[in-house]
Amino acid sequence: MNINIKILGVIIVFFFGLLLLLTSRMERSHLKYTAEEMVEKAKTDYVVNKVDLQRLRGYMLVDLQEPQLFESDHFEGAINIPFATLLEEDSKEIWANNETKVITGATPMERHEAWMLLTQMGYEDLLVLQN
Repeated sequence: MNINIKILGVIIVFFFGLLLLLTSRMERSHLKYTAEEMVEKAKTDYVVNKVDLQRLRGYMLVDLQEPQLFESDHFEGAINIPFATLLEEDSKEIWANNETKVITGATPMERHEAWMLLTQMGYEDLLVLQN
């Protein structure tokens, strides 16, 4: 009887370990880059200023401000995707677009966080406007 309990305990621990291993791998599979690769990507020129912006052709300005702030102040032609709705289904269609997206509005930290998150999810052609 004591041996059966030990065997049952080992089996339960094994299955919990297997479940933990599979779950941790699933979470990582959503990320496109390792931490080291993201550090290298962050060293690239993903930040543009207003002068650089004038030289770009065929880009989309995406403003991360809340709608109330966006209504009162935004770049002409910008579309509004508030930071809190960054990954909603409607927003994902815009990020998947082949056109270069220039992220603006909100705080500098939110702009860079959005770039990091979207890049890590595999979206490309993303730039951050330095205000």
